Amino acid sequence: MSIISSHSIRAEVMDSKLKILIFAIFNFQIATISSQILSCNYVLIQGVSYGCELTIFNPNGMTNINTINGTHLTGYTDVDVVEIFPTTDSYSPVIPSKICEKFENLLRVLFTSIGINKITKDSFKSCTKIQQLNLDGNNISSIDVDSFAQNSHLQLLILSKNKISNMPENLFSAQQEIHTLNLGTNYIETLPNDIFKPLKNLRNLFMFFNKIKILKTEWFSNLGNLQYLELYLNEIETLPVNVFSDLKNLTYITLSYNKIEIINSESFGYLKELKNVDFAHNQISAFDERFIDNTIVMTLTMNINVCIDKEIYDDSPTREFMRIDLAKCFENFERIMATTTTTAHPTTTSSQQTTRQTTTTTHPTTNEIITTTTEKPLPPGCSNENLTERVCLIEDEHKEFRISFTELREENAKLLKIIDDILKEKESMALRIDDLEKKNENLRTDFEKQNKDVSEMFENIQNQILIMSTRPCSCQ
Repeated sequence: MSIISSHSIRAEVMDSKLKILIFAIFNFQIATISSQILSCNYVLIQGVSYGCELTIFNPNGMTNINTINGTHLTGYTDVDVVEIFPTTDSYSPVIPSKICEKFENLLRVLFTSIGINKITKDSFKSCTKIQQLNLDGNNISSIDVDSFAQNSHLQLLILSKNKISNMPENLFSAQQEIHTLNLGTNYIETLPNDIFKPLKNLRNLFMFFNKIKILKTEWFSNLGNLQYLELYLNEIETLPVNVFSDLKNLTYITLSYNKIEIINSESFGYLKELKNVDFAHNQISAFDERFIDNTIVMTLTMNINVCIDKEIYDDSPTREFMRIDLAKCFENFERIMATTTTTAHPTTTSSQQTTRQTTTTTHPTTNEIITTTTEKPLPPGCSNENLTERVCLIEDEHKEFRISFTELREENAKLLKIIDDILKEKESMALRIDDLEKKNENLRTDFEKQNKDVSEMFENIQNQILIMSTRPCSCQ
């Protein structure tokens, strides 16, 4: 074998090994750049509770993360961690199951505004002792039916400011200890009939700012301990009979900013604990006086409604004062009931009252004055007696104006809320982008350094090959 061929073979072998080395280092760099970040800054919260301030950066939604970095404070271990909350720059569309597996004694979990878009059956499977779960301000639109199956000690659940439109019927089958449930600011239009049935100890239910049009009696039929109910900023038009009649311990309810037209006492039944009621900014034109009789309501907010000529504020001094301000609403309700009764038992004769409208025009050619008289049906409840006709027409036009005005105010309130949320999200995203840019710059710096090291290594190897190629071969 010649010296040249021997050196050529050796050079090819060295070159192959060098390529493998460079390829391995390059893949390592790629893996480093795309790796998931999950680390804890362990702290004592208010000097009592031991917790983890979690930095999580998991843009690809990986669930099989095996390591959570971080060094415990002296004398503490994983079993002492009872609370976990994210840093402001955290982001992850899912909750890795490793979190609950590592910290099995967690009592309070706060994963707010970190981009979660779904909750799976494994997200909180190992958090069997959890009592408070706050997932406010994420992008959750999907929740598995068994998501909370292992969280039987859950007492507070916050799912507000997400993208939830519906939920599985048996989602809360294990949550008999829960006392507060917040579903506000979502896209809920309807829910399964028995979704709240297991929540026998529920005291506070928030379902504001959704898209609910129809309330189901079944939702509230098993919530005898409910005290506080918020349903404002929805699209509710009617209140079904007995829809709230089983809420015997209800003390506060708000139905403001909806499209309710009539308040019938049969929707509420006899609620002897009900003290605070808010019907503001609806389209209420009729109100059943028996509602006052069947409750002990002390604060009744009714401002901006069709049958109210002035605002009724929260500080109404007496129940008799309420009756005075609602007199017109009571009269309208009695008239509707009477009309309903008459319709159910019609008489043999009927007449439609009308009003005459006269218009005067001039003929374009002959200049002759032309007078035209037309008849227009009067609004319900109006008559042709003296000035009553004109007053009734004005009131009817005013009613239409107030309905339109109320709708505009309602839409304006929703738009302002949406704009506020967008501005907050924009601010949060700006901070997150800034932090990601910093991290990217650090990664780029590290990559360039290691790339420089690889280049130097490559140059050294090439020099060694050159030196070896100039030496005489000792081959036989």
